[in-house]
Amino acid sequence: MCLALKLLERKGVEFTTLDVGMNWLESIPFWWTWGPEHAIYLNLATAVGEQNPTGVDVESLIDYMNPGIEWIGAQIRTDVYGYICPGSPEMAAEFAWRDAYLTHRKTGIYGALWVAAMNAAAFTLLDMEMIICAGLAQIPHKSRFAEAILQTIEWVRTDQDWGKTGCRIAEAYGYYGSGGTINNACYVAAALLYGWDDGHESPAVIFERTITIAVQYGDDTDCNGATAGSVVGLVLGAAALPTKWTAPLNDILRTCVVEFGQVSIAAMAQRTFEMSRIVRAVKKLRDPIYQAEWKPVEE
Repeated sequence: MCLALKLLERKGVEFTTLDVGMNWLESIPFWWTWGPEHAIYLNLATAVGEQNPTGVDVESLIDYMNPGIEWIGAQIRTDVYGYICPGSPEMAAEFAWRDAYLTHRKTGIYGALWVAAMNAAAFTLLDMEMIICAGLAQIPHKSRFAEAILQTIEWVRTDQDWGKTGCRIAEAYGYYGSGGTINNACYVAAALLYGWDDGHESPAVIFERTITIAVQYGDDTDCNGATAGSVVGLVLGAAALPTKWTAPLNDILRTCVVEFGQVSIAAMAQRTFEMSRIVRAVKKLRDPIYQAEWKPVEE
């Protein structure tokens, strides 16, 4: 979140994929990256060298020593684009695409678009299945990612048992590995649906049930718990989140991001809100520069 917010505050909503990469080089240590991010960080630093970075061909960076183009890395870093686009999942997905394109392809990008769009939709929708589908509306319907999420929704409807659904997901998509985008996205979708249920229980019950189911499913547990918590937290609202989970944080966030070493969580929320006002003004103007078309390839 901090890295993306820093990018937006510096470059505005017209940021490019190369801007994303340069922000990484300027803001985070190499050893704090992993997987595709680790590979692209090195490729980008090598390509830039001491030259003007504007001449770097981003497309040439993706394939070299980067086997993780469909891993979860992009899916777990695009939440903030949904936060700054309340009620506008299509715009959130566009921002997420520019970010994810630096390191991922195929389902690796689709997961990023899905999460960003869900977060944007969560501001205005109160039905969890509708929120999940609002995210899917931003990616090709005939893709492995969309088909897997829709299959998960169907399993939840018929199973009525979060453990049973988890076993189905593991059996059907576990071959993607613990860092795969599709299997972890399915766990997030199942956790959101089982956690929300009919939405009539207390926010404390819904929130805790959602994040704990997401973590108990396994694979990329910290990321899935955070993603599920992000979406359901937006629906419930900050004031409704149980102090059992918020108080221990003491309103402190510590990161390796330059200028964000230790920050107030509340202050970060305020800065994100201010950025959302800028995005809203941009959307209202409907300037063509902010309506860049992106056409993901169906895989």
